[in-house]
Amino acid sequence: MNIKIDWKVRKQEKWRIFSKFVSLLLAIIIGSVVCIIAPLWVVNKVLGEAFLISIPPMLLMSLSWMAGTWKFFDDRRFLIIVTVGMMPIRIILVLAFTLMLVRYSDVVILAFVIGMVIHWVLFAVPEMMMMYQFSKLKSTKEEEPL
Repeated sequence: MNIKIDWKVRKQEKWRIFSKFVSLLLAIIIGSVVCIIAPLWVVNKVLGEAFLISIPPMLLMSLSWMAGTWKFFDDRRFLIIVTVGMMPIRIILVLAFTLMLVRYSDVVILAFVIGMVIHWVLFAVPEMMMMYQFSKLKSTKEEEPL
């Protein structure tokens, strides 16, 4: 049985799901700044800075994964390439960012790495929820028209 997909409606539905979880990601960032980073900054400025600087690399990882899933969910060949296949490039970018910090700033690396791990876990929530919502869409063997 071949399911016919109305691609305009599906595109709108995918955009609705994507924008909902990008908004959730933004709320998590704001919550992290208010509930984790601000108190750390008050107690110890160096730790607060390290945690604040740990947000951009993890945000890049999360948003690139979410955008790839959103764009290529209906094309399984590209979905694997832009999500799992691009992980080495994402990891290299994060390592380059970390190396730059080690070389050119006086950020406490241990605090920075702990901040990255905490933000990675926090940012994984909207990623996984978005993929779950996409998986509930009708499955099809059809390729999405370009």
